[in-house]
Amino acid sequence: MTKADHCRALKIRAEDILKGVAHLQGEVDAQGKTSNFAHDALKYVCLAVYYCNSVKSLHQFAKFQQYVPYKALLLVTAIIHEVLCIYKMHSFIPNESKLSSEALNSAFNMMVPKLEAVLSHAYHVPKLNAMLKEWANLGMMGYTPISCPAAAQESNHFDIILD
Repeated sequence: MTKADHCRALKIRAEDILKGVAHLQGEVDAQGKTSNFAHDALKYVCLAVYYCNSVKSLHQFAKFQQYVPYKALLLVTAIIHEVLCIYKMHSFIPNESKLSSEALNSAFNMMVPKLEAVLSHAYHVPKLNAMLKEWANLGMMGYTPISCPAAAQESNHFDIILD
């Protein structure tokens, strides 16, 4: 594969992930239902950013000790979305590349209705809340992912599925 082919493949893959919002979907649960806002990348970034050992870490605040707040989850989702957009455009992250506040705000606002759909669904809201509590518990116990499992490297194309 040439460098040009590799770049083209990365751009196409990033576009496919963004089209299907695959960066949000986690594993299907025991009931065969989709897990939204549950991708391992979201979990790992939330744990690394909000629950690190830094003095400025947000895990010091009571709300973060109980669960990962929805807005914090949406911020991580928006950041991952924008990184994928950079890959879609360049096939790599240029040295001079910066995430703009306007782009992050737009991505954040785009995700709000998707989260609201999950939060208004009788089956999915308790599942999401339980997951966010689990992530906070892991973070408070000092869990940090060392490497991504193979399942995190695979992705399915999807949109928010309220089955």
